[in-house]
Amino acid sequence: MTYNFSSYQEKYKSREETIINMYDRLYHRSRIDGDYITMSAIQADDNGGLLPKSELSQLLSSKFLTADQFHGVDIDSETIEINKRLGIGNWYVSDIFKFIENHIDDLNPSVINLDTVHMGNRCSDLISEVLLLLTEKNIKNCMVPVNIMMSNPHNKIPIHKIDVNEQKDVFLSNLSKDYGYSCAVLNGGWDMWDEVYYYSSTNSTIMGTFIFYS
Repeated sequence: MTYNFSSYQEKYKSREETIINMYDRLYHRSRIDGDYITMSAIQADDNGGLLPKSELSQLLSSKFLTADQFHGVDIDSETIEINKRLGIGNWYVSDIFKFIENHIDDLNPSVINLDTVHMGNRCSDLISEVLLLLTEKNIKNCMVPVNIMMSNPHNKIPIHKIDVNEQKDVFLSNLSKDYGYSCAVLNGGWDMWDEVYYYSSTNSTIMGTFIFYS
C-alpha cells in the first residue's frame, strides 16, 4: 500500500470513495433521500464559514445531500457550538449511539457515518449495537461506514511497518462472535462490503473503513 501523508486530502478522498462513490455503487443513486448522521468534527472556520475540506462542505458541493439532511453529533459541546455558527445543518451534543437510539423514530437514515478513533475491539461493539437497533426499527436501504484505527499512534511504529491485518482480524473475529451482529445479519439483511479502504490520518496512524449496508 502507498500512503499520502496529507491528512486533510486523505480524509477528503476517503469520504469520496467510502461514502459518495460507495453509496452510488450500492444503491445506484448519486444523492441520498433520507438523513445523514455522522460523528461530527469541527466544520466551521473562525468566521462561521464552512471549512473547505470539511465533511459538510464536501457533501454539499458534491450534491450528495442538502444541509437539512445533515445531522452532526459530537460529545464535545464546544465543537457543536462552533458548528452551530454555520446556521445550516443540525447539531447535537451526544454519544452517537445514544443519539441514534433517542432520535431514530424521527429520522430516516440513509447513511450513518461512524467516524471513530477506536481500535477494532471497541468498534465491533459499536457497530453491533447500531445494526441491531436499526434492525429492530426495521430500517432498510441504509449504509453504515465505520472507521477503525488499524494502528496505535502511541506505539510510534513507522507507517510502512504497520500490519493492518492485526486490527482487521480483531474486528472481524469479535463481530463473528457477537450475538447482536448475528441477529442483525439474519433478521435485518445486513451485509459487509468485502473490501476495506485504508488511508493514513497521521504519519503514524492508519485508518480502515468497513462498509455495512442493508
